[in-house]
Amino acid sequence: MSRAGAPSIAAAALAALALACGGDRSGHGHGTEGTRPVRSRTTVQRSWEEVFQVGGGVQDTLLQSPTGLAADEDGVYVADPAAGRVLRFDRAGRLVFAAGRPGGGPGEFRSLRDVEVDDRGLAWVLDRGNARITILGPNGRFEGRLPLEGPARTADQLVPLPGGGGAVVVAYDREDPFARLTMDGRIADRFGPPWKEFSALDPLASQLVTAAGGGRWVAAFGMGDGFFVREGGTWRGGRRHYVESLPFPEVETRGRLSKDGTGRVEERIAEERPVFGALSASVTGDRLAVLFGGRSPGRGRWLDVYSLPDGRYRGSYLLPTYFEQVALGGGLLYGLADDPAPRLAAYRLPTDSLP
Repeated sequence: MSRAGAPSIAAAALAALALACGGDRSGHGHGTEGTRPVRSRTTVQRSWEEVFQVGGGVQDTLLQSPTGLAADEDGVYVADPAAGRVLRFDRAGRLVFAAGRPGGGPGEFRSLRDVEVDDRGLAWVLDRGNARITILGPNGRFEGRLPLEGPARTADQLVPLPGGGGAVVVAYDREDPFARLTMDGRIADRFGPPWKEFSALDPLASQLVTAAGGGRWVAAFGMGDGFFVREGGTWRGGRRHYVESLPFPEVETRGRLSKDGTGRVEERIAEERPVFGALSASVTGDRLAVLFGGRSPGRGRWLDVYSLPDGRYRGSYLLPTYFEQVALGGGLLYGLADDPAPRLAAYRLPTDSLP
């Protein structure tokens, strides 16, 4: 989620993770996906220098229920659906602006799903409730709007394309979840990932998290195993695997419809407590950083790093605390947590290499 194409200390820090791990990637059938044993992480543990913290106290009201982060060289954008607004903080934690309020009119948001930064430093805000993408400048000024039509109305992730070339959104679709939008909101193309087994997965189990930077973007599974890399309109290889393998969850159906069409059918993840893969992802230079859930000790604190475009595992940071989302930019790691109240924290990225 760091600014596309902009060199940063973050890129240098992640590039320093230069050790790859071995391990067995073979698996045996579990529906459409094999289950492999957890590979050993190559972990670097360092003291983390906190730069700032916003919120975190029960009396703090600036952050109500933030769910999205997007960072660049100059600061971080925070999407807060409960407040119906997007906030911008600089590198020192000072509030630059708070744009929006709940509603359906101009400058209002109804259901914020994602926020990303493009290569010009503009924030792209996916508002599914109002079926549109709103573009904001670094000063909070309105810069543009794309309507969401047809299958794009179900989108919950977006990727701004370089040079103001529109966006790709991730829709709720079994075959072709990706829709490329022009700047007027028209769907110019629809496509799926380079993995034939994808269409056999229930859309509820195959949800994707996106991240972009440096002219490429990544779609990573939020449950289950792996990610895909796309550059210049072309997939770079097939599915890449996480260092910690997870099976895709089973989906169960409850309820039924009668012959006259009445009744209700509900799909849900069968596990009472689903196990998550990518909680969030950031692309910085030629590195992908994935905040990982998983089953191993330290879940929600692992920042697993992969090289791009080959997807090779490079190493992991153990973060100082649990985060629900992180974003990297300008040599800082920004994290969202909720303990006991929502807070935004920033830490300086370590710049030393693994031994």
